Amino acid sequence: MRFKALDNGRVRGYFRTLTPKGKKTIRRYICKVSDVQLPDGSLDVERTIQYWTYMYVKIDRSQYFRDHKFDHLCDQYQAHVEKTLGRNTWLNYKKGIYRFLDEVRGLDVEEFEEVHSDDFKARMRNLANRTQRSYCTSVNQFLNWIREQKIPHSAKIKLPKERRTNARPYLPEEIEAVSSEIRRAFREGEKKYQINYWNHLRAWMMMHLTGMRRSEVYGLKYSDIKPEWINIRDNPDLGVFIKGATEEDVAIGKALSDFLLEDKAFCKDRKIISRKVYLCGLDGQIFCKSVDTLTQALGRHVKNAGIDPDAKICHGLRASFITSVYENFGIGEAQDLARHKSPNTTRQYIPEGSKTKKRRAIIDSLFGTTLGQQA
Repeated sequence: MRFKALDNGRVRGYFRTLTPKGKKTIRRYICKVSDVQLPDGSLDVERTIQYWTYMYVKIDRSQYFRDHKFDHLCDQYQAHVEKTLGRNTWLNYKKGIYRFLDEVRGLDVEEFEEVHSDDFKARMRNLANRTQRSYCTSVNQFLNWIREQKIPHSAKIKLPKERRTNARPYLPEEIEAVSSEIRRAFREGEKKYQINYWNHLRAWMMMHLTGMRRSEVYGLKYSDIKPEWINIRDNPDLGVFIKGATEEDVAIGKALSDFLLEDKAFCKDRKIISRKVYLCGLDGQIFCKSVDTLTQALGRHVKNAGIDPDAKICHGLRASFITSVYENFGIGEAQDLARHKSPNTTRQYIPEGSKTKKRRAIIDSLFGTTLGQQA
């Protein structure tokens, strides 16, 4: 900061600062000498600096509010998120934010109206309810960040009402039909795609026989598969972090043990030696780009088998596993094998028909024989 006295009884101050976009600039402000004079008529430097600093903040803030458009602020928000939360977080946020920018691009923050919010939500009508809520949440976090930058606005996106759609459990014959379809594709498909089809079978069998989540299967290291159990833990190399942030073990039954022996023979025939992950290609590394790619591939096999999954492809296998355990052993064992902290979470996977069937069996076991003897 520096200043210069003018002939007209005023003082000019210069300030070195940064623009909102981070470029260096010099701004100035002129004040009256009488505002910063000492009683003897000399210039009070300290008072001048304080006065100019206050005025500078006032000027800088007024300039900061001017011409602040959503698309310009989005660039700053992206840098903020990548620096504080990580690039993967931004990749999730941007899906909703970019849709929002399609409606408000070129619009100033203070010009936002409720009609823009309605148009944004109208564009998402064909998306799943959970996706709509996720996108709206991402946008609201962006708007809250703008408010934290001392930029006043009243923009807010109201979240759609939550509609829960639980995955439909597959029937035993449906699971077998999909397994047969994957094996058929493996036998009859092109040789260069055989490794992909076999990995689809690996994922399908692992989720069916253990109830593991799709991300857990995708990030499963081959070294974590022991003779009698599977150790579930993080795999940062693939960006997979287990739910609950605690390592867990999953038991290996006879059916899965037999399949793992078949899988081992498959790797031996193809000379796959340095195997890093369970779902590996011929080089021993992960065979697909993401867990969504795996889900899409399994979805094609499900449709080719003539099955309408109704809801989630992979979570339907988890629902089938939990429902089967519940019908045979009860809610306690189902919760334990599903690795849920609350039995209420486990009950969400179980269809009402299975619950009614279980209750009827309990009542029959208590009163059916007694009533029969009385009759």
